[in-house]
Amino acid sequence: MKYLFTPLFFLVLLILCNTGSANADTFRPTAFAIPLSGITIDGKLDDWPKNLFFYPMLNNGRFYGPTDIDDVELTTSSDLSPGFMVGYNPRENLIYLAVRVRDDYLYVTNRDPWHTDACEVYVDGDNSGKSIQRRDYAVMETSELPAMQYVLCPPGGGYNLKNFNPNLSSQNPSMFGGDITTTKTQGVCDRIGDMTTYEWAIEVFDKYPDIPTKLVHGKTIGFDLVAVDKDNETDTPAWICWGPIFGLKLLNADMLGKLVFLKSYAVLGTLSGTVKEGKQGKAYPGLSIEIFQNNTLVGETSTDTQGIFHFKMLPGKYNVKPRQSQGIEPVKEIECVITAGKEEVVNFNVTSLSKTR
Repeated sequence: MKYLFTPLFFLVLLILCNTGSANADTFRPTAFAIPLSGITIDGKLDDWPKNLFFYPMLNNGRFYGPTDIDDVELTTSSDLSPGFMVGYNPRENLIYLAVRVRDDYLYVTNRDPWHTDACEVYVDGDNSGKSIQRRDYAVMETSELPAMQYVLCPPGGGYNLKNFNPNLSSQNPSMFGGDITTTKTQGVCDRIGDMTTYEWAIEVFDKYPDIPTKLVHGKTIGFDLVAVDKDNETDTPAWICWGPIFGLKLLNADMLGKLVFLKSYAVLGTLSGTVKEGKQGKAYPGLSIEIFQNNTLVGETSTDTQGIFHFKMLPGKYNVKPRQSQGIEPVKEIECVITAGKEEVVNFNVTSLSKTR
């Protein structure tokens, strides 16, 4: 199934496709999914386990221009604070996804992608990381795109694709370039107070529509999601992604994050440590810590107000160091080995550049 688009759509497409680019240093975050059962897709999360990891979404793409949340802390902002939990059901072969967005104002229309609140999900079932040129995009079907895109809007909202009817439950959620009714994907949006919840059951494909991805322990897929926030008719919409900042991720699966399917969180290890400054050992908060494996950036975290960091990760050998260009003297990296169910501690003492001049 192919879709037709307005000239305005292609203008936005041009802007998005020229924003962000893949490179070897791009950090692609990893989330972990564990088996879940007994989940009803109804927009309520009372049947979800209480101990699931919650992943904040912090990357403001600013694709449409400056927004009123460019300088806010997205983990605590009352204007917009998005994040998600994720699991999977091996028997049903579905991803379960719960996206929680604290949002002070809900705005819904079915005019186009930049005039409604929404949640976008991107999946690359065979973890191909491939990309295509934008000149080929308009004539491609879902089966030819590097990543699939599912979209869920609050009731009445939609991206106004050809023949879209927001009052039909079969078209919200919707699927870019294909027929969502040929999949087992479901989605429901619920709003209570200032909290919008998007609850999903998502079918993933190695190749749509014929080859579903088998979701088993140890499997890794390309995965990403976006919270779209519009506050009023005239404001600039915010486009907040979890993975690397890159517009229209369905064109470039290399600009997604990663989702790893586990038997349980018990197979993970913990990297932790403390960063202190100077001889007095003063806590150094807000410092970004980078984690490398085979010279590839595989993890990133930051110190809290006490200068402490924690990071859950797969077993293996890693190199850890504070990120450069943070106003500190270069710090030698530390090699560590992460073991399932155990904690590995690495500590750093840093010197501020302002104190060496």
